[in-house]
Amino acid sequence: MQFGFSATPSQSQDVNEAFAEAERLGATHVLKGTITHWEDNATEWSANPDRVAFMLEVYGVAGRRFLGMVSREAEGSVLAASNESASRFLKNLAEQALEPVLRPTVGQ
Repeated sequence: MQFGFSATPSQSQDVNEAFAEAERLGATHVLKGTITHWEDNATEWSANPDRVAFMLEVYGVAGRRFLGMVSREAEGSVLAASNESASRFLKNLAEQALEPVLRPTVGQ
């Protein structure tokens, strides 16, 4: 997914530390992604599908204010023939969460 923005990952777990880092780098937004649900089941023998939920919080660096959040969920098939990890959902969930956040500024 291409939106024409650059991102700098941070290891910080604290939003205030992320704000300080964003200010130092001249960033305009802080995005905080959190996995809110994780089930990596042995679906091929249990028939319990993998489930993952992801939440993206968006903050404006100016004023250090919360702007909103987006959450997305994914569930695997109960007919899985192999034991794939639930991590297979993460890239797509992150992209789905980012799209409505960044779409309003695309093309401006």
